[in-house]
Amino acid sequence: MEYISIYDKNSGRIIATISSTEAETFNLYKSMYSYVDDKYNGDEYYIKNGIPTKRPQMQIISSNNTLTGLPMPCTVECNRHTYTVDDCVFEYGTHISGTYKVIAKAFPYLDWEGDIIIENNT
Repeated sequence: MEYISIYDKNSGRIIATISSTEAETFNLYKSMYSYVDDKYNGDEYYIKNGIPTKRPQMQIISSNNTLTGLPMPCTVECNRHTYTVDDCVFEYGTHISGTYKVIAKAFPYLDWEGDIIIENNT
């Protein structure tokens, strides 16, 4: 069976993988979209200059309530809120002590998941 991976030509994001089970539909996809031959998982790969490429990992450092080394721009999800980060640093402030899960997203990087810790000594 033949496969193609369809991608957004501006970002390189893989949006679908199509198999050749129906030749007419398969050829229609090829004529309408940017694609590469074969099956690629968009969670692991993107298309860079027409070549399937592994998505890089972010090099984020987590220290207490701060994340540094974030790509620009990116978003950070924390405590059911999404924040836009434009300066490589995310600092989370709250009066409630605890460990908070965070997810940083910046395509084509792989999503990064980690923790930040809030310690309030009141």
